[in-house]
Amino acid sequence: MDYINKIKTIASGAVIAVVACTTIAMSTADKAVTNSQNVSCTTEESSSDDGSAPGPYLSNVEVNTSFVQSAVIDFDCTAENETENETQILAEEETIEEEVIEQPVATAQGNESHQVAEPEYVLEFSEEDYQVLCKIVEAEAGDQDDKGRILVANVIINRVKTEGKYGNTIKEVVFANNGKTYQFSPTKPGGSYYSVTASELTIECVDRALRGEDYSEGALYFCMKTSSNSWFNTSLQFLFKHQDHYFYK
Repeated sequence: MDYINKIKTIASGAVIAVVACTTIAMSTADKAVTNSQNVSCTTEESSSDDGSAPGPYLSNVEVNTSFVQSAVIDFDCTAENETENETQILAEEETIEEEVIEQPVATAQGNESHQVAEPEYVLEFSEEDYQVLCKIVEAEAGDQDDKGRILVANVIINRVKTEGKYGNTIKEVVFANNGKTYQFSPTKPGGSYYSVTASELTIECVDRALRGEDYSEGALYFCMKTSSNSWFNTSLQFLFKHQDHYFYK
């Protein structure tokens, strides 16, 4: 009988010890968040069911909670730092996306506002020179194709470039004469120059010639078909024929 009572006493003490340790652990966890002081837990002696005293089952148990608080604080700081880092990375990505989106579209819109440079001409001329050139090309080659019209303009331009031999401007070259012979016969008094109006094709061909389109091979003269013993064929170098015109230099 005493043997059974001792077993009961030991079992009762074990149960009480487990409950006490659980209570202490919970209390320790709660206090770990608020302070880092050492907590001392001392239990009172308890008697068994049969009145015997098993003695104190837990006395003066000290639990150091400072490491628990430190671990919790370290965890909180690490989590906070990770959150801040993630927020910073997201902010930087948003900034990069905004910078990419805000970059202007370079090509199509830029070209719309770009000013086209003035075309370069093979020589300087006034508005009057331009009108004269258009009219003389119409008078001399109004019945020719575009190349034939450009060729007449080429001859006049070539003469202007000879440093004054035939005249210093388009107008001077076109109206050059010695009182009897006119370099360009349509400019004689009553000639066709005074009655023609330059067509759109002629104006286009003049513009092309002034911008450098040249088939003349340096020609300085042209004329309709002439005899083999004419001044053109005896004094000049024949270059080529195009439609009704023979070109020389």
